[in-house]
Amino acid sequence: MRRLIVYLVSMLFSFVFWHVTVVSAKVMVSAGATFTVGLKSDGTVVAVGLNSLGECNVGSWSTIEQVAAGGLHTVGLKSDWTVVATGYNNAGQCDVESWSDIVQVATGDSHTAGLRSGWTVVAVGNNLEGECDVNGWNDILQVAAVKYHTVGVKADGKVVATGPNGGEYDRGQCDVEGWSDIVQVAAGCFHTVGLKTDGTVVAIGYNGAGQCNVESWSTIVQVAAGRYHTVGVTLDKTVVAVGNNFEGECDVESWSDIVQVAAGAWHTIGLKTDGTVVAVGDNAENQCDVDRWDLDESTHTSTTTTIPATSSTTIPIQPCPSESIYGEHSNKTELLRHIRDNVLHTTPEGQEIIRLYYEWSPVIVEMMEEDEEFEAQVKEMIDGVLPLIREKVE
Repeated sequence: MRRLIVYLVSMLFSFVFWHVTVVSAKVMVSAGATFTVGLKSDGTVVAVGLNSLGECNVGSWSTIEQVAAGGLHTVGLKSDWTVVATGYNNAGQCDVESWSDIVQVATGDSHTAGLRSGWTVVAVGNNLEGECDVNGWNDILQVAAVKYHTVGVKADGKVVATGPNGGEYDRGQCDVEGWSDIVQVAAGCFHTVGLKTDGTVVAIGYNGAGQCNVESWSTIVQVAAGRYHTVGVTLDKTVVAVGNNFEGECDVESWSDIVQVAAGAWHTIGLKTDGTVVAVGDNAENQCDVDRWDLDESTHTSTTTTIPATSSTTIPIQPCPSESIYGEHSNKTELLRHIRDNVLHTTPEGQEIIRLYYEWSPVIVEMMEEDEEFEAQVKEMIDGVLPLIREKVE
């Protein structure tokens, strides 16, 4: 039981770190096959690149909280948890108007997946390889989608996948059942990438261009997968990439101050800390013409974040592990309250992390009171991740 609880706490704080780093960002980029989409801090959306079927017709969108670019379509998650879509709809991949209670969206070439607030998954579009067979999934915290398969991260750090099972499109990209301690996944054309709680990365599937050669990576905070290449953002905001580089899509070694990356078919996009965007790779359809983008205009008026000393979020009145370890008014406890109220509380995913934390808090505190060694293990784990979280919010 003790080992299980330590693992649960570790997973929760790992998801907190990933959420602070990626999910709760007010701006983001997404790369389609031959186009690029950017979410601005005011909830509007911009796009450049191929627009043959309306995939870049996002100029009228507003109150958007997340975007996902597919093969020839774009999907946006709105602040009311509904979804909008534009572009090619040959397989019904844009038929999302009836969706509700969605907290994250992902797009493949011809299908769209949505993570619901109850941590189940819905999908529409092409299902020739079973990529939309997600009805039985549960306890999912993140989904990724690509041409022929869909992947989901479970609350216990394990991974599920659906797609080719034999046949010409099966390259082993769905063989993820042995993975554990995963906090984020990315899906390439025929490969799947997983970010682990310790900042290392695993990959499986077709490796003809070296796109799965990620075993030496460390201190990674986010991963993205293109058609035949893989990209990772490091803790120091630099970027690494492996795989096909015929169009220069892996020429990211000079990038700095990057907080998020996205990978298209043959191009790579990087979002910088100041809201500007960089790009490398194929630009035949002008999908890399992002040098004038400024997605986060708020960075020009304020460059510091002050951590408040008080909390405004209504929470259960019950024992709390961080208060038991550090004290009710310590700097570390105040930092965690700030993360809870100003980062986690702002998104559905973060609210679920809060719920899980307080659901298990009485059990964790009781075990800490009964077992000093257990308390030391929990403290060591939290001490390890707190500096990383502090760096992201200060």
